[in-house]
Order: sequence, then C-alpha cells, then structure tokens
Amino acid sequence: MEKSEIDIDINLQYPNCTMFVPWYRYPRDEHDMPIPGNHNKIAWDPENLKKLEQLISTIMTQHYQQELVETLETKAPIVYVNCKNKGENDIMFFIYQAYINQAKTPKKNDIIGQTIWDYSIATESREVWKEYIKVYHPNVKEMIVHYKKLLDTLLQANPEEDNKKIILDFESDIALHGISQIMCEENIKYSNLYLDNIQSLSTAEQQRINSLLFMRGGLSNNKWIRIKINDGQWLWKTRKTMTNHRVQSTHDYSEVSIYEHDLPQAK
Repeated sequence: MEKSEIDIDINLQYPNCTMFVPWYRYPRDEHDMPIPGNHNKIAWDPENLKKLEQLISTIMTQHYQQELVETLETKAPIVYVNCKNKGENDIMFFIYQAYINQAKTPKKNDIIGQTIWDYSIATESREVWKEYIKVYHPNVKEMIVHYKKLLDTLLQANPEEDNKKIILDFESDIALHGISQIMCEENIKYSNLYLDNIQSLSTAEQQRINSLLFMRGGLSNNKWIRIKINDGQWLWKTRKTMTNHRVQSTHDYSEVSIYEHDLPQAK
C-alpha cells in the first residue's frame, strides 16, 4: 500500500478528540458539477468500507507497538484499546487496565489501591478496602480481580438499567483519576488513547466514551488524553453523554473525513 492521507490524519495530535469517518459522495452531472437540490448520499462500496476499517486498525496497532510518539518535544505514551476484546469488562475500567499495563511507575499498586478506595462505591467501606490491602498486600492484578468481583456483586444487586448506569458513571472516576495520578508520577502531560472497533460497544458504553469526549479529553491535575476513535462500521449509536449532554462534531471532537479515492491502492 502506498502512503495516504489516512496515515497523515491518524498522526494528528490536535484537536484532543478525533473520530475517523468515511465521507460520502453526492450525485454530480456529466460535467462533474453538483446537481442542485440532490442531497442523496452515494453509499460507499462495502469492500472499500471494510478496507478502510482494516487499514485504520492496522495503523492504530502499529502506533501502539511503537509505544511512544513525539508530542510537544516530550515522549507521550500511546494506549491502544481494541473494544471488541472488552468481554464482560466495564469499558472505562478496561481502558484503565490498558493504561496500567503500559505504565512504568513503581507506584502503580499504591495509586490503584488509593483511587479505588477514594472513588469506588462498590467497596463496603474505605476501611474494609484498606484492611484488604493491609492483610493481603495484593499486586495490581490481584487488586483488579478483587475490585471487579465487588463491582459485579453491586451490579447484580441493582439489575435495573438506570441504576447500573448511575453506578458505572460513578466508577468512571476510578479510571479518570487513576490515569491522572499515574501521569503525575511519570511527569507526563499528554497521553494518546486509540479506541478501535468502537462499534462493538453498547449504546450505554458509548455514552461513557461520549462523556470523555465531552470533557475534551481532560483529566484532573491539568493532564490530557488525546483520543483517536475508529468508528468501525461507521455507526455511532448515540451523541448523548451519561448526564444527557450532547457531544458535537467540531466542538467536542473533530471528524477526519476520508474519501474512497484517498484509499491507498494495492500495488
């Protein structure tokens, strides 16, 4: 494949949130001029849509494997998250786990334990969580497994969808503050989050991603996440956040529009 505009666009560091979308053609006359009043979109060739999705996924994965990119003359970590591998995990905590896995700070245990203690409503009490850490001295993996059991128990006790949304919205603070604390420890201002195969998420999970977009990628402590989204089958299920705010293109995120003729051709 030849180098294309897609490769250039996916490297953009600004704005903080970017969504990759295919741009449809519109009917034109024999002189290649737009036909007045005809605003019917001409659908992409399905094979080209598949090629586009695969190409963006490949580029995202390559950037993740390179691990670091130059950002504002400093090194900023890349975190690649393939949403279709989430399984039964909560999407925000799944993202948090991905960030934890690439973090270098030796204080990961302390940060994770503290953020769960401070922000989770799944634990019986702060003292119970504190006692668990004191008695078992868990590592990162063990803490995550124990926390997820507590969260699952809470969700099972609140089977109504509205209650589940409220609980998971609260639990998002663990990921946001935890990532922020790790960035503070590593003296990093920006991180790059690549969300791939976003179409595999439910509407409720996409609302949680929208909440992150609505914040313009901002965390506490003046830390920022630059988000790149591969919208997979090009079907964004909702524009609403968990708190019912509407995220909007060019305001909360930008769209990189890709045309069929920009796709690199196989040699």
